[in-house]
Amino acid sequence: MSEDCALGIGRYEYVRLDTLIPVSQRSGSNLGLLRSPWSECKAQWRLVAPSVALTFIHYSFTLITDSVTGHLGKFQFASLAIAYTVMRLAYGFMLGMGSALETLCGQAFGARQFDMLGIYMQRSVVILFATSLILSVPCIFAEPLLRKFGQSTDLAKQASILIKWMLPQLFACSLNFPIQKFLYSQSLIMPMFWVSLGLVLPHLVLSYLSAFSLDLGLLGVTMVQNLSCWLLCFLLFIYLAKSESCRSSWTGFSFCALYQLPSFMRLSLFSAIMTVLQVWYYQVLILLAGTLSDPEIEIDALSICLNMICLEVMVPYGFNASTSIRVSNELGAGNSEAASFSVSIAMAASSIVSILLALIFLLLRNKLGYLFINSSAVAERVSELVPFLAATVLLNGVQSVLSGVAIGSGWQSYVAYVNIISCYLVGLPLGLLICFKFQMGITGIWSGMIAGQALQVLIVLYATWNANWSEQANQTIGFLRTWRESSSNCVA
Repeated sequence: MSEDCALGIGRYEYVRLDTLIPVSQRSGSNLGLLRSPWSECKAQWRLVAPSVALTFIHYSFTLITDSVTGHLGKFQFASLAIAYTVMRLAYGFMLGMGSALETLCGQAFGARQFDMLGIYMQRSVVILFATSLILSVPCIFAEPLLRKFGQSTDLAKQASILIKWMLPQLFACSLNFPIQKFLYSQSLIMPMFWVSLGLVLPHLVLSYLSAFSLDLGLLGVTMVQNLSCWLLCFLLFIYLAKSESCRSSWTGFSFCALYQLPSFMRLSLFSAIMTVLQVWYYQVLILLAGTLSDPEIEIDALSICLNMICLEVMVPYGFNASTSIRVSNELGAGNSEAASFSVSIAMAASSIVSILLALIFLLLRNKLGYLFINSSAVAERVSELVPFLAATVLLNGVQSVLSGVAIGSGWQSYVAYVNIISCYLVGLPLGLLICFKFQMGITGIWSGMIAGQALQVLIVLYATWNANWSEQANQTIGFLRTWRESSSNCVA
């Protein structure tokens, strides 16, 4: 088996990855690397489709847990929603830390520095495990924090218990996220899909049995979720350690992973700030909903809407993944025009899909709530929030691609500053003003937050449109050379 085939290049019809030569010295080398729009679109969908399928499978674990819990009662469902909100803050930070690996592995793969991928992954595991230890402390003492955010005593107590039970999932993320980024950068998505798919049915059966047959309720459902997360980590690691597809990128454990940790940590922190500011943004809605009148209905309705967002964002997330892979691989190879072209195609395709999804939600607005809970009051509230859901869907379609560009190009620090200004200094304060000053409740908060997200999209879109991709490719090549040279003593 050839090296290119083993590493998945041929499988996804990537353009030829040239040797590591500055763009300025490669006369006309990019001209043959551009595809027709249709060819590029097909190449993108070969990455998007398995990414969407994989994301849906991962989301189905949470969906199964939510569905089982919803049939335990409204209070249990609301408690789980609060617990998930807190844990998603931690997951979002961990995922953001892991996106630094997505940048480095994607660019190193494009530059054919295959031996560095495994080293980068191990560094990420070390950093994420330390991060999970730190994040577990506020999770353990979540109850007083939830009360300060205005949650009722009963909800705060039950949610804090669930959060403690979910801590094993947090530590699983320190292994799961780096492995996924390692495989994503090589376009090895289908193995992750098949492994995850094989765990869905056992997760469903065990969740039902633990909640109802064994009468363990929320404890049983949470323990099954923990088990599924760790099984996924174990099986994926077995795959990358034994598979021929990773034979050049995984050469075993190495002490090189302990080198350059401060530099890797800085890049990871910027990546985390960029990602968590997006992930946390709409989780604030759940926390603020608990301070309004009739909080259980507001929390249940918002939780359902956020579940719909998690469901629809799988397609934009697929474009996020494909854009990150294409941009990082092409920049690592020095193919600046191919990187720019792939961004344009991804933006157009993702926007079209998001428009269609928004229309579907609007047409089904009166039925969405009943998919999760048997409460007419909650279903009616969900129907009222669907227009805001549709607007968020449209923005997510563009934002996800732009995030992929940022990750693939290493723009995390820039986008982090943009997110702080547009979302947290403009969008959130505006939403709070509309909510409490004009007595518009959760719809007021959501309106302001949509405005902040729209501002963020416009700023990053402008930066992407005006980017000098040739200069970006040369910077990437220099960046990779610096990282490799600083590790040369260890590698030798």
